Amino acid sequence: MKLIEKSMRTLGGIFLAFGILVSTHQGEFWPFSIYPMFSQAGKPWTRSLVRDVTGNAERVNWQPVTVDELPGQPFAMDKISINQNDVSNFIQKAGTWTPQKVNGMRRLFEESLAKRSLLLMRVQGRLDQNDDTVQVSFTPYMLMTADTTILNPGLITGK
Repeated sequence: MKLIEKSMRTLGGIFLAFGILVSTHQGEFWPFSIYPMFSQAGKPWTRSLVRDVTGNAERVNWQPVTVDELPGQPFAMDKISINQNDVSNFIQKAGTWTPQKVNGMRRLFEESLAKRSLLLMRVQGRLDQNDDTVQVSFTPYMLMTADTTILNPGLITGK
């Protein structure tokens, strides 16, 4: 009888600890962190996208666009060893874009900027509850050329 009681207390403690860890980490605690379909399904999401706008940098429109209106050509970040998730996290958590944050983003792409003009975009998606479709918008965030960085004028930068 004592063994069953002790086992139940141990299991209860494990479930309590697990519940606390999951609730204090917004559902992002192993094993759920590797399975976002469990913890983030149906929630809005933000990612990043980089487009090569070489030759058309002066015509960048800072308004959100759809996938059919994307400027330039796709730029493959994995070919220059940049993890797309790192850029997405930077965009999501940047808050106020200070000069240090802007320079940090430039440093990620500095090898490519000698030959290209790159447009960093924030991609936001959400599930439209009315018709069960995914709505995706692409907002230009930062234009980087060899010697210039221009933030979307709609973003507030720090002093």
